[in-house]
Amino acid sequence: MVARWCSPGGRWRVRGILCALVLTHSFPSKLLTLPVVHAEEDARTARAREIFAEALQLEGAGSFAEALKKFREVAAVKSTPQVLYHVGFCQEKLGQWVDALGSYAQASQLVAESRGTIAPEVKNTIDTALQALDARVPILTLKRGKGARNASISIDGRKVAEPSEPQRLMPGKHVIQARAKGRDNFRQEITLVEGQRAAVEVTLDLLDDGTEAEVDPKDVLAAEKPKPSSRSIAPYVVLGVGGASLAASGVFFLLRNSADKELRKECAGVICPTSAKPTGDRAVTMNTLTNVAVGVGAVSIGVGLVWLFASGGGSNDKSDKATRVQVIPTLEQGHLGAGLISRF
Repeated sequence: MVARWCSPGGRWRVRGILCALVLTHSFPSKLLTLPVVHAEEDARTARAREIFAEALQLEGAGSFAEALKKFREVAAVKSTPQVLYHVGFCQEKLGQWVDALGSYAQASQLVAESRGTIAPEVKNTIDTALQALDARVPILTLKRGKGARNASISIDGRKVAEPSEPQRLMPGKHVIQARAKGRDNFRQEITLVEGQRAAVEVTLDLLDDGTEAEVDPKDVLAAEKPKPSSRSIAPYVVLGVGGASLAASGVFFLLRNSADKELRKECAGVICPTSAKPTGDRAVTMNTLTNVAVGVGAVSIGVGLVWLFASGGGSNDKSDKATRVQVIPTLEQGHLGAGLISRF
């Protein structure tokens, strides 16, 4: 059985350098075997070596699915170029070409990172397998045409993360779809054969018949998400101004009281010396500012509350009935005030 498997006319025609690893240990070789472990190797590593030997027997018998499972068990313990090569070999035999390319590529990368510690024959075997399979796998190149600059593109229902990169696919029929907001959907079927290199230009036309193109459910949820109203901030701003004005009036009131106390100390009753004039002026100014701040604060808070309630707490459900509030400052008989004009 070993002779037939390794012979040039054998069904699998596996290279002679790999034959010594399958079903027999009669040919000593360091090629494509698990690294020799020390005497103190743990049970898990030892078990991985046993599984690797079992997988080689299954691979030689053509039981690639069972062998693949065992090779993956070994890779979970220690991933080496040799193990990954056999993973890719089984995947290729099972028709999983794209996955096999990935396994071969990982094996080749590990060889490159080994800095010469892997036998040259191993590197040549892996690289040969990688190049031979890559030549058989069809490659599809997607081009963004008119209207597809920001389109979401998928192949066989799976979104393409990087449409600009070559897409390696299995031979057979594939469906390419694309969609973008405000544009008609794109759909094209293409049948690829082994080794084919094909290109598809994705173009999306503007909608002009009043219909809506199919959209992604995520886009629908995003579109239905309510947007905050720009008017909802204004009442709170007015309330903030009112609060700040009242706080300022408190400060002015304290400064006025301080000036009054100083003035009482400097004056004898209602008669004050000339030197007390700056203190008196300061007291008058602080008193005026206190009254103005109290007035502005009270009016602002009143306006803010009315505006807030009139607009429904900032909701814009009734966008066709805009609420407008205007504050008109007034000066009557020397007193500062404000007038409120609103339309609901």
